[in-house]
Amino acid sequence: MKCPKCGSIKQLTPESRRTEDMVWRRRICKSCHNSWITEEKVSKTTTMPTEAHQFLDKVMRHAPKSSYKKKPEEPKFDTSALQKLPW
Repeated sequence: MKCPKCGSIKQLTPESRRTEDMVWRRRICKSCHNSWITEEKVSKTTTMPTEAHQFLDKVMRHAPKSSYKKKPEEPKFDTSALQKLPW
């Protein structure tokens, strides 16, 4: 979505409210600080392309495993500098 005043696509959405069939959002442009309100109609059925479903399924199947594959390495310290200290 572009800012209606300056055309920038950089924006914040600090507030959103949902009713049964609408989503109301207050948006603020990061460039010119203009604010405006959008109303979006919520569809009763949400459809997602099959390819997106397959990608999400693949990510979710492999996500937990990827965090356990490798243990974090212990930090290695050079102790030779500590031995040179006067105390």
